[in-house]
Amino acid sequence: MKSYLDELLSDPAADPTDRKHKEQVITTASQRYFPQSVNFSHDLYKAFDLWGAIFEGVTDVNSPMPDSTKKFWKETNEWLATRR
Repeated sequence: MKSYLDELLSDPAADPTDRKHKEQVITTASQRYFPQSVNFSHDLYKAFDLWGAIFEGVTDVNSPMPDSTKKFWKETNEWLATRR
């Protein structure tokens, strides 16, 4: 996921929320960083699913995390959602 996000944000002129740009970055990251991956996009979406599960646990009402930490996680999740 980090390699994907690094590549996604490497071109300051490109819109990191644009669908076509994200598709192109998946292809580039797959070939450049993980050529041995059988299905990079599937692996990437699994990583996003893992993030989602962790996010749910951290922001759960019963979570012992302070509200300030939950707020940080929510802001990060909103930022990440547009870049998936």
